[in-house]
Amino acid sequence: MDYSPPLDRWLPHLLSVWRSGPGPADGLTTSEADRIAVGVKELSRGLTGDRSLVGQRYLARGDLLGAYLLYYWPVSFAQTLFALKQGSVARGGRALDLGSGPAPGAFALLEAGWNHVTAVDRSAEALAVATKLASLGGHRLETSVWDADQGLPAGEPWDLIVAGHFFNEMASGSADRIERRAAFLQALAGRLTATGRILILEPASHIPNAEALALRDALVAAGWGVSGPCFFQGACPARAAGAACHDVLRWKVPHLVAQTARRAGIDKRELPFTWLVVDPKGPPKVDPALLRVVSEPLLNKAGRRRVVACGAAGRFSLSAPGAYRSPEWIRVNRGQALRVTDPELREGGWGLGPQTRLSSP
Repeated sequence: MDYSPPLDRWLPHLLSVWRSGPGPADGLTTSEADRIAVGVKELSRGLTGDRSLVGQRYLARGDLLGAYLLYYWPVSFAQTLFALKQGSVARGGRALDLGSGPAPGAFALLEAGWNHVTAVDRSAEALAVATKLASLGGHRLETSVWDADQGLPAGEPWDLIVAGHFFNEMASGSADRIERRAAFLQALAGRLTATGRILILEPASHIPNAEALALRDALVAAGWGVSGPCFFQGACPARAAGAACHDVLRWKVPHLVAQTARRAGIDKRELPFTWLVVDPKGPPKVDPALLRVVSEPLLNKAGRRRVVACGAAGRFSLSAPGAYRSPEWIRVNRGQALRVTDPELREGGWGLGPQTRLSSP
């Protein structure tokens, strides 16, 4: 079943904040959708295609802010809320949405039960939209104009810092960009509480994903732990193999997003994205029976169904004969966590046999 994020009450507010006049409450008019689609295509090309907008103040442009608000805001909200739940990031007191834009991450935090959330961004226009959304939704949201060039954001120690699509734009194009991002995170760790962690979300496209994995490895080398989605705590084996590693959120696409996606020629039925929960205190204790599926299911020449999985022992193949009918195995897909006990040891990985027990953690 597709994930259904609680967006119904937010979509009318997004429309209300964006529109300057009357219009349908449940979606866009044809002309509005056409106009938003133009901005969506420019954002898509500029952030994940030729990346010409990376590092630019694109949210200061009204047309691009509108495209972000009515298309990417619901996507980012859904991804952040999903990662918070998958990463088992417990509710806490104080959370910071770093480089928030119009704050989909902050509203996902509020939805997840965080009771004191602050959004900071260099775009005063985007923060003004976030403030209006908070008022319409009956939430209290603190905001502050902040630019990374000014140093660390002000505020009390945080229980959680969320950085959505933030680090891939930091020092973009610089030869030492990974080192600079890691140094910023090391400094940011000093603003966390004793149990605080950082949630990083990035696109799944090649460059942002590869750089997120490189940043992960730099942090691990410095003694940080990765409490989600990774179970393996060493250097990323996917990166070592030259492969990508990202999650995919299968969701119920809101009508507002579907309208624009059709016109922009973008398929949004699945949302591939990269996410990491990192902890400066060090790696967590990992159950060796836990694995994360990091590929789509495949069928090999021998008729065995297989996936690539990653766990405490690293990255390897997990496969089963075609007749293996465990409910968890039938539903297996990228991003899923599995507990595998008594596997069969096979060349290059684990096999699921008569004695194997497969369950959800």
